[in-house]
Amino acid sequence: MRGPVVLVLYGVLALLLVLGGGSRRALADAPCPVPTVYTVQPGDALSLIAERFGTDVATLMRLNGLDNPDHIEIGQTLRVPCLLAWTTRVQAHAAGGILLGLGIPHTSGPSPWDLWHARAREYAAAQALGVAVSLLPPHVQPGDTAVVSLRPTTHQPLTATVRIFDTDVPLVPVDGELRGFVPLHGFVEPGVLTVTLHIGVGDLPTRTLLFPVQVISRTFDVQYVVLPQAKGALLAPDIVRAEAERLARVWAESHGGPLWQAPFAWPLDPTQYPTSAPYGGRRSYNGGPIRSYHTGQDMVAGVGTPVHAPATGVVVLAEPLKVRGNAVIIDHGAGVMSNYWHLSEIDVQPGQVVQRGDVIGKVGNTGLSTGAHLHWEMRVYGVPVDPVPWTRVPGPATWWRWYSQR
Repeated sequence: MRGPVVLVLYGVLALLLVLGGGSRRALADAPCPVPTVYTVQPGDALSLIAERFGTDVATLMRLNGLDNPDHIEIGQTLRVPCLLAWTTRVQAHAAGGILLGLGIPHTSGPSPWDLWHARAREYAAAQALGVAVSLLPPHVQPGDTAVVSLRPTTHQPLTATVRIFDTDVPLVPVDGELRGFVPLHGFVEPGVLTVTLHIGVGDLPTRTLLFPVQVISRTFDVQYVVLPQAKGALLAPDIVRAEAERLARVWAESHGGPLWQAPFAWPLDPTQYPTSAPYGGRRSYNGGPIRSYHTGQDMVAGVGTPVHAPATGVVVLAEPLKVRGNAVIIDHGAGVMSNYWHLSEIDVQPGQVVQRGDVIGKVGNTGLSTGAHLHWEMRVYGVPVDPVPWTRVPGPATWWRWYSQR
């Protein structure tokens, strides 16, 4: 019986895909309420264009009679599918996934297909205004840093603001575009996160677009930290508050575009100095309640081990702090700052320009620390994010530079 059942399932799936393909073609060829053409820009790839319009490379190739996805030219006009075709496509794919048990994700909230449909609608609405929007990646986890880019497709002046978590995210003008980061802190709940874009083009009224981003759950460990009695006093509310206010003023002063040219390096060689406490671990101090999370990456190393700058930047803080010990903060531009706590020595001064690999200090055990180690932290617009993705390709550092090289 198993063989005939499988054949029937495949037959039904094939029928769904054929009917879905026919529906897609009919709908794509029908009148559409939004523009269905796109002009290829410098650095564009067919896969990127597909992402912007919520479609796939195969569909774009079919609509435009392309034989090779790599053969597109600047200034070339491409047809893009009407959004009406999107629902038909995902329904056919979802039906096929259910029949074959391919594990189509299901949640109590909007389905992935609903999210993709909503994103495609907003991409098309932006394109109708004369703006190409890129938002990477489409799925994020707590601690991730997403990247948003707005590129005008007309000669009209472009203004825009981004809002997330009731906070306005700065956008940096670079090469005629507006770019910025969307940082997610470690307590972000899984679900749908909305990135709000207010876009103004020329004399047109400002248009508000809502881009849904799926936040995937991430597992964090619980770190029970026992402090020596002498250091436990450093958690006094007045001490913690005063230092937090001091640092908030520093993190708010990042200016200009990105200064880095490549993925960030680790400040210590991870093959020699292991991680003792990764980013995001939920923290309990001296048996108290879990009210915070670890905002950086702890690496074990002996006192005096040199600490290296991960990328080009300007030192904006180099001084002893009560809670964080001897501290260094480097501004890498575009709202991005790397932070180094508990140092035994500080080898740089405020205002000094450092390059990737320069020694900025030495590992220590100062401040609220239970042993010699480096606490390495990344802040984006003051939000503590996971520093490790900044060392990877792809990752926030390379996505940003990729925009600059288009």
